[in-house]
Amino acid sequence: MPFSLSHNSTFSFAGTTFDVTSVSVEGPTAEIVDMTPGGAPVSHRVLVATGGYTDTGSIDVEAFGFADPKTFIGVAGAAVFATPLGTVTRNVICESASAEGRVGELLRLRFKLKPTDFA
Repeated sequence: MPFSLSHNSTFSFAGTTFDVTSVSVEGPTAEIVDMTPGGAPVSHRVLVATGGYTDTGSIDVEAFGFADPKTFIGVAGAAVFATPLGTVTRNVICESASAEGRVGELLRLRFKLKPTDFA
């Protein structure tokens, strides 16, 4: 697979597009059931993956730009990540958002998104 820089990558959510500086994706948490028989030795465990998940994971995004973080909290919609190699779209709910500005630097927004199967 060829290497590619993440330059010119964007993040769009709730009608606003930002230049992405960082994206971190935490995958879903697998549902694992303890099926150990009652008479098994203490050090013996029988764990079975159900094929489902107990948590959908999360997506953390940092981007250049500015908007009131409160306008994104609890908003459900499509998060679109566009890179030079292609586009990825996920339905998400914005769990938290923050804005940061420092003298001599660009304004930054941070988002914590929860993927959802709800469209």
